[in-house]
Parts: sequence; C-alpha cells; structure tokens
Amino acid sequence: MMSFFRSRKDEISSHPKDATVDFCSVLVAFSKEAFGAIRVKEIIRNALSIQGNSVKYGGDGFPLLEQASTDTLKIIVFGIANELVRAFGTEFAVKLFERTIAQLQKQFSEQAITSDVMPIVPAGFLEEQRIKTLSKEDLERKVAEKTAEIQKVNDALEAKVIARTGELSQLLQEQQRAAQMLVRRDAELTKANDRLRKLDEVKSNFVSVVAHQLRTPLSGIKWTLNLLINGDLGTLTDEQKTFLFKAYESNDRMISLVNDMLGADRIDSGKVRYALQPLQMLDLVDNVLFELLPQANARSLTVIFKHEPKDLPKVHVDPERIRAVFQNLLENAVKYSRVGGTLEITMKVVDTGFIEVKIADDGIGIPKDQQKNIFERFFRATNAVKTETDGSGLGLYIVKNIVEKHGGKIWFEGDEGKGVTFYFTLPIYAGQDEPIAPVPLVPPIPAVHGQ
Repeated sequence: MMSFFRSRKDEISSHPKDATVDFCSVLVAFSKEAFGAIRVKEIIRNALSIQGNSVKYGGDGFPLLEQASTDTLKIIVFGIANELVRAFGTEFAVKLFERTIAQLQKQFSEQAITSDVMPIVPAGFLEEQRIKTLSKEDLERKVAEKTAEIQKVNDALEAKVIARTGELSQLLQEQQRAAQMLVRRDAELTKANDRLRKLDEVKSNFVSVVAHQLRTPLSGIKWTLNLLINGDLGTLTDEQKTFLFKAYESNDRMISLVNDMLGADRIDSGKVRYALQPLQMLDLVDNVLFELLPQANARSLTVIFKHEPKDLPKVHVDPERIRAVFQNLLENAVKYSRVGGTLEITMKVVDTGFIEVKIADDGIGIPKDQQKNIFERFFRATNAVKTETDGSGLGLYIVKNIVEKHGGKIWFEGDEGKGVTFYFTLPIYAGQDEPIAPVPLVPPIPAVHGQ
C-alpha cells in the first residue's frame, strides 16, 4: 500500500499555487490509484449532482478544478472522503488525507493551509493539523466543548448506572424475599412430611394389627365351616350345605383380602424379606393350575400350558412370592375370561438371561383409558368391578412389586373386550449345582393341554 503514497510533486506543479485547488488535485490523484479513474469520475459526478452544483469538465472527463468554486471543491473532497471510508475504512481514509496534506506542506505555509484547505476538510480528518492552527482562545473553546460532551456522556452513564443499580437492588430484595419464602415453605413441607410419615406409620400399624386380629377368627371360621360342610358335625340338608358353601366362599374372600392388605402393608413399610433360591417353575405352575381347576372347569375354560425348551432352566427366586404372582395372575385370567374361552400360559428363555412368562386370556380386557392405573394400589378397572364386585385392587400392585424386586419386569397388552396378556420376566439361576426348591406334588391336571 505504501506505493500508493508516493510523491505527486509533478502533478502539483501543473496547477496554480492555490492551496485549495492543489489539495483537491492531489486528493483526486491519490483516489485514482485507489479506485481507478472511472470510479473517481463517478464519485465526483454523484457528489456534484446531489448538491446540484454545476462545473466545467475537461477533455479527460474530470472537473476543471482551478475554475471551480470553493463550495464545489468542498463537495468533491467530502464525496471522496465518504467513499474512502465506505470502501477502505476510516483509518485508511485518514491516512490518505494526512499524506495529501503532507505534500502541500512542502509548498504552502501553515497559514495558507489553515485558511484555505482546512475549511473544505470533513470533521475527523486532519485533526492534529486543525488543532495546531487554533488560537489559544479557540483551543480552550474546543477543549471546553469536548469536556462538556464528555461530561454529558458521563452524566448519562452515571444516571443509567444509578437506575440499573436500583433495579438490581430491587431484584436482589425480591430474590431474598423469595428465598426466605422458599425456606419457610421447605420447613412447612418438612413438617407436613413428618406428619404424613407419622400418620402413615399409624395407618400401617393399624392395618397390620387389624389384619392380624382378623386373621385368627377368620381361620377359625374357615375350619369350622369346613367341618360342617364335610359332615363331621352331623348330616346336613342340601339347602344347609348351599348356605354353608356361600359362607365358606365369603370367608375365603375375607381371608384373601386380609392377606392382600398385609402384603401391601409389608411392601410399603419395606418389611418384605426375600429368600432367593433356585426353582424349577413347571411344577409350581402345575400346582397353582390344579388349585384353580374347579373354577376353570366351572367356566368351561380350555387351559394351554406351553414351554420352550422342554427342560426349562431354573430361576433364582423366592418360591413363596413367585407362587403368589402366578396365583394372582391366573386367578384373574380365570375370573375374567369369557365362558368357554381359552387360557394360555407360555414360558420361554430369552436372550437377556431371563425366562419370560406369558399369561393370555380372551376375557373382558382392560379399558384403554384405565391401563395406566392398572398397577396402582386399590385400583380396579370399571369393567372388572361390574364383572366381579369383590376384590381389593391390591393384587397387581403386589405382583408388580414382587417381580421387580426379583430384577424382572412386568407389562401387559390388550384392550377392552379383547382379552389381556400379561408378561413378566424372572432371572435364570446361574449356578445349576444347588438342589431345586421343593414344590408339593399334585395330581396331573386334566384340563391342561400342550407340553
């Protein structure tokens, strides 16, 4: 870029020794090398046309500067300055003006430059040159003006800082109040949680005591009814037996309800203990199915039990808890299946190291809008309540907890009126050298088909 600022003494000498004209001539010459002659012509013509000035042009298409008025020269200088800033930036434009004035300082006095040239130079250009030529009074006036401008800016900034500080102070106070409120709210919630925990303990203890107190007389009633039904206490008429059977069934439901309440209470209080051991589930399932055979036959159900492979590996579970899982799911399947329907149990090994159990029926199903609640405590679907009024709504809650405590998962598929299929997984036992957990043997089940 330095080659751009080489001396233009030969061009200056061709003009009259008028500082204003020579300054404009040198500036035009420098601009030709920056923009090119054609672009400089456009810049000058545009500037003059905007201001409405008329000027004579030479054969090369440039204005005859020596014949132009001071106002015209000023318009040209301002136009070139604006384009230099736009095209190359302020720093470049200022430097070009400084080199231009340096050429003139070799031939003109400071007084001539000050009086003739500086009036046509835009503000912000050649400021050092402008300051040098100021009188003491003018300099003091300039300093006072600049000081006043700076003070005005400082005052505005200070006002903004004060306003912002006030806003921040107010915001801080609001945050402090909010924090204090949160602390109080947290303390209140802590107290409320403590109260709820104590109430829950009272409720849990109450349920436990009541359930245990009920268990003994209910068991006694069951034993007595059993003696009566079997004729151990004397011969009964058919009508008497019918009433006793109804009483026996009601008593059995009460025992089941008490057991469910105790089971849910132990789950909630974390008192359930699991005795894990290897277990072959085939005999356990046969046992549960045998117990449910009378209900299944009463509804003319076809029960299908399949498993792959034929010799399933053992699972690592608490036999008593897993028996409760099968009993609950199979009882539900029998209870809510359509008369003459099919109940299918399938067990298979899956790649994840688990055995997957599927229990499918073609019964009443579960309404879509209630499926999300099916594993909640005390929840029963509306169609289940209509079909079977008795029930605690705790069975599936207990089943889900047992399966998940064993490291398995439980889920279901189905829709209302189309049956439901429950799935759950249990972990395969890794060590096959321990004895299988004992399962009471039962007679074969005539209603079971398949493998």
